[in-house]
Amino acid sequence: MKIKKHLALLLTGTLLFSMTIVSSAAESGSGSSANSISSNSTSSTSSTSSKKPSAAELKAEAEKAEARAAEEAAAAESRANALAAEELGLPLATLTAASEAGKSVGEFINNAVTQMPGLENTAPVAQGGGIIIDGKPSNQSFSVSKPISAQVESAKAQASALNGTILNVVDVDGTVFFENASVNFYMPGVTGTDRIQVLQFADGQWTPVTVTEIRADHVVVNMTDYGVLAFIQV
Repeated sequence: MKIKKHLALLLTGTLLFSMTIVSSAAESGSGSSANSISSNSTSSTSSTSSKKPSAAELKAEAEKAEARAAEEAAAAESRANALAAEELGLPLATLTAASEAGKSVGEFINNAVTQMPGLENTAPVAQGGGIIIDGKPSNQSFSVSKPISAQVESAKAQASALNGTILNVVDVDGTVFFENASVNFYMPGVTGTDRIQVLQFADGQWTPVTVTEIRADHVVVNMTDYGVLAFIQV
């Protein structure tokens, strides 16, 4: 009987010892796995945080910033125009139209070009109506606006070739069809003794336009089509 009790105690002790080892091994394995998962997670986070934006993403962000800046500038200009119109007592539509045409309010209202980027000492050019269309007087007027800078530079080269002085370059347009139009341009400062040649830009070339009269503050020309005119003192 004593031997049986000793054997039973020995088996029980051995079983408890084995269970302790298994439990310890399981806990160790679980900790190792957790550490591995934690390490992988940290590595993944570190890799993600160090990723740099692509060129396409940078470009998209730059375009968004430019769009926001343009919107803010347009809003600021609109507010400034509204304040200016209020101070001048003019309709906002007039001020807006002048700005869109690249003109001052005075130029827009008077159908004139008095300042031209790229030209010094610009002679004002305006058109006040009274155009003779195909030999008949009319109440028509031609609009006078500013041409593109490339045409201004080309006109300056033409004036230089003629040993002349460029007075102004204007883009003349209208709504009526004609074969010949006698157009009176108001040019304050011109005298009856001035020699002025007028060239028209057509098909990439400058061609002379007939000048029928030069008197104080006026230059009258015959036009056969709308287009850009260069007034050159020679």
